[in-house]
Amino acid sequence: KSQLRVRFSNSERLVELVEGQALFSVKQDPARPFTVLSSETRVRAVGTQFDVYKQALTTAITVVEGRVAVTAALASTPVTGMPVLLSAGEQLSVTPGQIPQASHSDITAATSWTQRKLIFDQVPLAKVVSEFNRYNIREIIIDDPSLAGYHIRGSFAANNPEQLLQF
Repeated sequence: KSQLRVRFSNSERLVELVEGQALFSVKQDPARPFTVLSSETRVRAVGTQFDVYKQALTTAITVVEGRVAVTAALASTPVTGMPVLLSAGEQLSVTPGQIPQASHSDITAATSWTQRKLIFDQVPLAKVVSEFNRYNIREIIIDDPSLAGYHIRGSFAANNPEQLLQF
């Protein structure tokens, strides 16, 4: 489930990602910058395509093409408000109290949700289950806590949790 608040005016295009995930394709317009807000994170784009995924404590930004500038309010660090520039193929995870570091990203995996697919590469089962539960009414529950850290690699249909259970 995703929820957005959109505020467009003559001077700006502002989208607040309240929860969930969204993929943005942005046309360049210097007179009306495009900005996405997610918690304390601000992503400013100029003619680009990027994904923003707001999780419980973290916002992940993945650039599919072009560039974005990400600014995070990190009160506990001396770099508060300094933008981090990301280019195509890069991802930044912003977590309160931590200095974000850009890394290379699997763009196909990051945007697979747009085709109702979930791709995992050595992801803990607890996170895999959490992702499946975002797309399905009937939730998967891990009864044995020792399995939560088991790492999964595979591609699954987001609306078919039985496929994961069989795996």
